This record gives sequence, C-alpha cells and structure tokens, in this order.
Amino acid sequence: MKVNKLLLLLAVAFALSFTVGSRTDAGSASGTDLGIGRGSDSHRPNILVAWRNTQRILEVEILVRNLGDKQGRGRVKMEICDEEGKTLLATEPVAVSVPARSQGGEEGAIVQTKGFKLMNLMFDQLDRMNQRYKLRAHVETEGSDLNLVDNIACKAFNVDSRALPGAKNVYRYRFTNTTDSPVDATVQLDHTAIPSGWILQADPPEGTKLVLGPKEVFVGYLSVNTPKVITEGQYVDFQVALTGMRNGSPYAIDQDEWFLVATSKPPEVDQPTVTLRSDGALQVNVAAFDPICGVREASGVQVAYSLDGGTTFSTRILAYVRGNFYNKTWFEGVLGPFLAGVEVHPVVTVANNAGIIRRFDLAPVKIVEPKPAPLTQQR
Repeated sequence: MKVNKLLLLLAVAFALSFTVGSRTDAGSASGTDLGIGRGSDSHRPNILVAWRNTQRILEVEILVRNLGDKQGRGRVKMEICDEEGKTLLATEPVAVSVPARSQGGEEGAIVQTKGFKLMNLMFDQLDRMNQRYKLRAHVETEGSDLNLVDNIACKAFNVDSRALPGAKNVYRYRFTNTTDSPVDATVQLDHTAIPSGWILQADPPEGTKLVLGPKEVFVGYLSVNTPKVITEGQYVDFQVALTGMRNGSPYAIDQDEWFLVATSKPPEVDQPTVTLRSDGALQVNVAAFDPICGVREASGVQVAYSLDGGTTFSTRILAYVRGNFYNKTWFEGVLGPFLAGVEVHPVVTVANNAGIIRRFDLAPVKIVEPKPAPLTQQR
C-alpha cells in the first residue's frame, strides 16, 4: 500500500523526540533491541488502522524499530483489547526482520497484519457503542532483546483526548492479571515532553510496586491540570505500564495510552461528493485531514443516511483509501443499492482524535431507473 512509504518517512524522527526512562542505551551493550516505533506527528505508537469496514478486510500497519547494533528478527501480532487489557480478538503473528540501528533500524520496518471480517465487525461494534478499547502491538524477538519493556505498545480509542484550558483532565487506566498465579509488578510511566504550565499527577506514582492476585484488576489514575491559557497544538502522550522481571530483566506485562491534545479546531475537510451509480447505489467520497492531532483513523469518517426524510438514520464507516491522517487523506464508501424512487438523505461527519466533529448535511439524492444502453445496429 502507498501508506507504507508515508509511514516510513513519518517515523524517521520518532526516537529522538520520545522520552523513555527505562530504554536501554543500545550503544552501551551489543545485541538486538526490537520495539514498537512511534509516529513523528503525535509520537503516539505507530499502530495505524490503514482501512477497514464491514465489507473489506482489515489491515493494520505497525512500525517495528531496532535500536540495537545487530539485526533483529521476530514476530509481530496485533490485538483488540478491552480497557482492562483482556484480548478480544488478535491477528496471526507476522515475521519481521529489522536491520541494526546504524543501517536503518531506527527508521524501522512496516509490518502489515491482515485481519478478518469478525475483527472488522468487532471494530464496528465497539465504535458504534463508543466503547473504550485499545490496540496492543507485541513484537516477540527471536533470541535475546536488550530491552523487553518497549516490545509492547498500545493505542487507545474512544477516550477523552481533548485538553481544556484551566481544567483538570483525568484518565483512568486498568490492568488485569489474566493468569492463575500472583504477579509481582511495578508501575512505569513514560511520556513525551509535558507543555509548560501543565502539571501531571500520577496515582499511584511511578515506581510503585504491587502484587496482583489471579484475575485481579488494578486501577490507577493520571491527571493533568492545564493553565487558563493553552496553546493550540500542545499535546502530551502518556504510556503507562505494568512491568515485571524475567531472568533478571524488566519486561512489559501490559500497557495503556493517553493522548491529550489542546485544540479547538475541527478537521480540514473538502466538500464530500455523492455520485449515483448505474446500479442504484451511491458512491460517497471525501478528503480530510487534521494537522494538529490527526483524523481518527479507526472510524473517524462516517456517512449516515435516511430513507424516510430524516426520521431515522443508518450509519456506514467510510473506508480509508490513501494518506496519513495528518495530511490530506481520502475515504470512500458505497450506500445501497436502492430501488428507483427512493430518496436518500446523506450526512457526512469527520472526527479528529480530540473528538471535534465536522458535519455535512448533503442534498438528498433521488434514485432513478438506469437508462437502457443504446442499441447497436447490426449489418
């Protein structure tokens, strides 16, 4: 897909701008250090729902980077998890090979993970219910890895991501011990640079040690107090994790994410177009982007349509075509086909990652009988 090259270009600067307190300095030890990369726009985990709807097969793209001085190989899988970290659905593992850091490993390699219709339906169900969930990417390294803490990364959806001025913005995270044995764990918190005047409080604080019993759920909170005046485009991305110890080295048990961004602007959207096809279906196309926080890629572009003059509506998520969500990105979808005489009232909405929505109430379209093809004379 064309998005591959775009993502690779976007990922070049991620390692220089994201602060990870527990990351092993690849220069101090020799070996492989695979991990999930981050995007250069928001520095969120680079787990991109490239396109999907219930009529297509899901494709997710994950950036895997290598900060070690030796080539690394591994297997990558992506899971849809509930807010406690329980796996709802997962893709099959995909093999990945990433060169050493000095030979392109820092830029990383894109892994495409194929989904299936059941996974698409799961996305639709969660998004229609506005139910919180996260995508968890996990790279399992062949052989040893210098830092196992960043082999897991999560990207959260359907959460409150907009930072309001002069407010206390709160995020609740939950982790579950899914095993049948107690787990010793430590709370770890990493984040991008916190904007000036934003005050972070973590409850419990980073470094807190705890023991989770079998199936026990652990709850914690992050809160950010913002000043009365905040600057458009300021943001911080938090990665909170539970880490354990394995063979004397820390590893990530699970992780959660909170992306908090200051913006009051809706996405940039070209006027949507609706084209009546010869089979009575409607082709819907729209181009949109958000340079501050990105168009919400999982289900940010939708078309609702009514067949009874606006009394009731059905909704369809428009499929990704190409783009990177921060620059112009194209989406498309097909409604119907409908019977001749039906009048369709379409409404297109585009949401960004801060939850700000642009709405387009489009002109109704009357479905007409297709014109018969002209007869050709036979000689």
